[in-house]
Amino acid sequence: MLEFIGPSIEKRIEIITQENEKKLQKQYSEFDAILSNIKSHIPDHLRDDVSKLETMYIQRTDEIGPTYRIGFEDAIKLFTFFYKV
Repeated sequence: MLEFIGPSIEKRIEIITQENEKKLQKQYSEFDAILSNIKSHIPDHLRDDVSKLETMYIQRTDEIGPTYRIGFEDAIKLFTFFYKV
Protein backbone atom coordinates (compact mmCIF):
# COMPACT_ATOMS: atom_id res chain seq x y z
CA MET A 1 0.00 0.00 0.00
CA LEU A 2 2.75 2.47 0.94
CA GLU A 3 4.56 1.77 -2.35
CA PHE A 4 1.45 2.94 -4.19
CA ILE A 5 1.09 6.05 -2.04
CA GLY A 6 4.80 7.01 -2.25
CA PRO A 7 4.56 8.98 -5.53
CA SER A 8 1.47 10.78 -4.22
CA ILE A 9 3.35 11.80 -1.09
CA GLU A 10 6.24 13.14 -3.16
CA LYS A 11 3.84 15.13 -5.36
CA ARG A 12 2.06 16.55 -2.30
CA ILE A 13 5.39 17.56 -0.76
CA GLU A 14 6.25 19.37 -3.99
CA ILE A 15 2.89 21.20 -3.92
CA ILE A 16 3.28 22.16 -0.27
CA THR A 17 6.80 23.43 -0.89
CA GLN A 18 5.64 25.56 -3.84
CA GLU A 19 2.71 26.95 -1.84
CA ASN A 20 5.03 27.81 1.03
CA GLU A 21 7.49 29.54 -1.29
CA LYS A 22 4.68 31.66 -2.77
CA LYS A 23 3.35 32.47 0.69
CA LEU A 24 6.77 33.53 1.97
CA GLN A 25 8.02 35.25 -1.20
CA LYS A 26 7.88 38.69 0.42
CA GLN A 27 9.97 37.51 3.38
CA TYR A 28 12.46 35.78 1.07
CA SER A 29 12.84 38.95 -0.97
CA GLU A 30 13.34 41.02 2.16
CA PHE A 31 15.86 38.49 3.48
CA ASP A 32 17.79 38.62 0.19
CA ALA A 33 17.82 42.43 0.21
CA ILE A 34 19.08 42.59 3.80
CA LEU A 35 21.69 39.93 3.12
CA SER A 36 22.93 41.75 0.02
CA ASN A 37 23.23 44.95 2.04
CA ILE A 38 25.19 43.15 4.77
CA LYS A 39 27.48 41.50 2.21
CA SER A 40 28.30 44.88 0.69
CA HIS A 41 29.48 46.22 4.05
CA ILE A 42 31.34 43.34 5.64
CA PRO A 43 35.05 42.68 5.36
CA ASP A 44 36.19 39.88 3.08
CA HIS A 45 37.18 37.60 5.97
CA LEU A 46 33.52 37.43 7.12
CA ARG A 47 31.96 36.64 3.73
CA ASP A 48 32.23 32.88 4.24
CA ASP A 49 30.39 33.18 7.55
CA VAL A 50 27.57 35.14 5.92
CA SER A 51 27.33 32.54 3.17
CA LYS A 52 27.09 29.81 5.81
CA LEU A 53 24.27 31.69 7.54
CA GLU A 54 22.47 32.01 4.22
CA THR A 55 22.79 28.28 3.60
CA MET A 56 21.53 27.50 7.10
CA TYR A 57 18.49 29.72 6.53
CA ILE A 58 17.70 28.01 3.23
CA GLN A 59 18.08 24.55 4.76
CA ARG A 60 15.81 25.53 7.64
CA THR A 61 13.05 26.58 5.27
CA ASP A 62 13.43 23.39 3.21
CA GLU A 63 12.22 21.21 6.09
CA ILE A 64 8.57 21.29 5.05
CA GLY A 65 8.71 18.10 2.97
CA PRO A 66 10.13 15.85 5.67
CA THR A 67 7.65 17.29 8.19
CA TYR A 68 4.74 16.42 5.90
CA ARG A 69 6.12 12.91 5.40
CA ILE A 70 6.46 12.39 9.17
CA GLY A 71 2.87 13.51 9.68
CA PHE A 72 1.66 11.14 7.00
CA GLU A 73 3.63 8.23 8.43
CA ASP A 74 2.19 8.98 11.88
CA ALA A 75 -1.32 8.93 10.40
CA ILE A 76 -0.65 5.52 8.81
CA LYS A 77 0.59 4.16 12.15
CA LEU A 78 -2.53 5.43 13.92
CA PHE A 79 -4.77 3.98 11.23
CA THR A 80 -3.00 0.62 11.49
CA PHE A 81 -3.24 0.66 15.27
CA PHE A 82 -6.96 1.43 15.34
CA TYR A 83 -7.65 -1.02 12.50
CA LYS A 84 -6.19 -3.83 14.63
CA VAL A 85 -8.24 -2.84 17.69
